[in-house]
Amino acid sequence: MFSQLKYDPIVADWIDTINPKKTTEHNYISALEIYTKYTGKSPEELITEAEKEIKAGLLPRERTVKRDLFGFRRYLQGKKTLSFNSLPYL
Repeated sequence: MFSQLKYDPIVADWIDTINPKKTTEHNYISALEIYTKYTGKSPEELITEAEKEIKAGLLPRERTVKRDLFGFRRYLQGKKTLSFNSLPYL
């Protein structure tokens, strides 16, 4: 099942901006789907949160996105068979 994130306005704008090949687009959106499930946040919520923290003057080391990304990396490292081919199935 291809993610509905492809039709999210923020994701669609990002994809239009970077103009990837179809396989790259699929991999990016699949990975984003896993990340949004991991965080429990939509792309809009992730961006709004990051913008609020920037406007509040938080240092990069103090921002939620850093904690989330490092946690996500640990989560992915715990997957024994992780590869781009397996992303849609996680």
